[in-house]
This record gives sequence, C-alpha cells and structure tokens, in this order.
Amino acid sequence: MRGLFLAALLFLGTASMAQDGHEMFTGQAAVADPAGERSLIRFPCHTCHGRDGQGGIEGDVPPIEWSRLSVASADRPGYGADTFHRAVTEGIAVDGRPLSRLMPRYALNRAETDTLRAYLGRLHEIQRRGVLSDRLRIGVATIPGAAEISDGYRAALAKSLSERLGGDRVYGRQIELVPVDATQPGEAHDLLAVIGLPVAAVNPFTQLGLPVLAPVGALSGNEDSSILRGITPSRDALHAALAAEVATKGQRPILVVSQDPAQRSAFALALSLAAPDRAQTDHAKEAEDIVVLDASPLPQNSAARVWITWQSLAARSTTAAPDQTIMVAIETPRIVSDAITAQTHPIQIHAQEAGAVLAEALKAAGRDVTRARLLRALGDTVLVDIGLDYARFPLTGTEEIAVVPMP
Repeated sequence: MRGLFLAALLFLGTASMAQDGHEMFTGQAAVADPAGERSLIRFPCHTCHGRDGQGGIEGDVPPIEWSRLSVASADRPGYGADTFHRAVTEGIAVDGRPLSRLMPRYALNRAETDTLRAYLGRLHEIQRRGVLSDRLRIGVATIPGAAEISDGYRAALAKSLSERLGGDRVYGRQIELVPVDATQPGEAHDLLAVIGLPVAAVNPFTQLGLPVLAPVGALSGNEDSSILRGITPSRDALHAALAAEVATKGQRPILVVSQDPAQRSAFALALSLAAPDRAQTDHAKEAEDIVVLDASPLPQNSAARVWITWQSLAARSTTAAPDQTIMVAIETPRIVSDAITAQTHPIQIHAQEAGAVLAEALKAAGRDVTRARLLRALGDTVLVDIGLDYARFPLTGTEEIAVVPMP
C-alpha cells in the first residue's frame, strides 16, 4: 500500500513539473524577476527555438530538445544539469564560451531550470501526440446541444479532406477525426490538432500546447500563428476595413457604439488613422455615421447611416428605422457567397475550407509530422481556389471584407 501511495505522489509530482515546464517554455509562467527584464513571459523559449525545440526560427538558433542538447556534437560536449543551468542563467555555453547576446539570461533558480530541462526531455513525445504508426488523430469541435450541426460539420470536413488527399490517408496513415467537447480541453491532450473550435474556446486549448486550425469566428489579430491558424479575417482586419469604408462616405462626426470599452477605443483609433479630419462624437444626434460593433441597441437617429458587422446584425435586439441606411460588413464574404450558391449553411462551407487547409498542411508537413511542423507547414501556403494566402497573412490567410447595403 505504501508503495502505491509513493508511486501516486511521484506521478502527481511529475505531471505538475511537466505542466510547469510547458508554461515556462511557452512564456505562461510568472517566473520571479523583480526587474522584469529577463522574464520567460517576455522572451519565451519557443519564440526562437520553435515549439518543438528544433531551432532555426530566428537566424542560426540551435535546437534545445534535450535528446540533442545532452549529446556531444562536433563543436561542443553534451550538456548536463549544471551546465544547462549556467547556460540559461549566465549565458555561458557548456564549453565555457559566452552564448550569443541574443540569448536572454533568465533569472531562474536551480529547481526551475531542472523543471525546464525535464520538459525539454519530453518535447519529442509531446510534439508527436496524436501521431500513431497507422493513423493521425485530429479533433473536431462539437457544438453542445447541436449534434446534427456537429455531425454535418465533421462529415463535410472528412469529404473535403478525402477530395484533397485522394482518400482518407496521408503518407500511409489514416486520418481519424475525433469529436472534441469545446469545453473540455484537457480531454484532447492526445490529439495532433483541433479543428473548428469556437473562437471563445480557443485559448484553453492553445495554452496546453494543442494547435488549433480554422476556429469559427474572428480572431483578435494578435494571436500566435505558431499555435493557431484561422481561415477568416481577424477582428483587427475587419475594423480597419470598416473604418476605411466609413471614412470615405461622409464629413460630419462619427459615433462608435460598443459595450466593450477596449473594442470601442481600438476602433476609434482605426477611424482616426483612416479619417483624421473627421470628428468623433458621443452623441447620436450629432452623428452622420454610427458604427455598431456588437449587440448594443442602435442609437436613435434615423438620419444617420448605420455601419454594422454581419455577426452584430444577427445578434442585435433593436431594429433600425424603416428608411434608415444600414451598411453591413461581411467578415466572411467568400464563405457566405459560396453558401448561397450551394444553397447550404455557411458552416458547411467553413468545414470544406478547413478541410482544404488541413490537407495542405498535412501534405507539406511530411511523414514525420509534429504539432509544430503541422502549423509551420502553412508558412508560405497559397490556396488560390478559396482565397487564402498564408505568406501574406500568416494568422488568418485572408483580410477580405465586403461592405454592402442591407436590402
């Protein structure tokens, strides 16, 4: 009994160390550093060395996966616990030479560098989760209470993959699409990636190191493309395009409406850049143009033009005056247009495009696919037939926005 108890404690301690190591490696851990100059949050390891620790992300950066660091190479001895601690904290290589000035010197204690070193020792296995000898396990988000829509999305994704790959295999492995509860990221730890998560559910998955492809909804625009890739324009791109449209249509003041002060301020800044000569107001009666960014009720001014996003239009509770001009910014014009042509729901078109992107990533990643390599493979991918260009827009592949009058 005592042996089982000690084994359980050891397991729990190892799991905790592994998670702490992941948080340190990815810059999520608040490591003590009073000056704030050498924090792993500001300069996380993966930014230069890659999420797989293979290096080469920034110039001639070496790999730091422990199976490679601990083995002697042609130009240095292998690292051990002591020399690794010295390298991380003092910037001194295993052979006594100073490391590049570009390598941060972190204020870590010995226990912390031991935790980080243990994580680097598990990177090879972590990066290959979901990769089996005969299949690749990829999660597909399910919508709670909407089994029919979820099943339809997964079926459309599978069909798109099959059409792009010429079957359900890539490099000899079968692609297994696994339903994933968007509210339970911990249950998806053994998958290669997750497809089709609602944007609001993305962060808990990426924080665990799970790559996310083709989330449903607009990303903010400042996310990390090494762990997340979208297929629709970001909120920043939407705001910039909408601000540019509003700027050209009038001369008198503009009112920006949002329940989120940060979102309102960000759009106001975009407006000031697009239309520096146009004033902004807090009073609806003074406004020539009213921009509504969320489900906020429309201010009462039937003479003003109203600018609203497609998503906000569907969510708002207040209708406009019958003769009021409403301009709608469509965040996904390609998907909406294709859905109308095919007489199907836009979510089906989203699944088809997600399948196209996943197929391209799997082919480009090669036989030895890893989590990091899957997303990195999209680096310069251009899918002309669905209007995605990751060379120009690494995070989303597109910034296409359409602004049309509401019939």
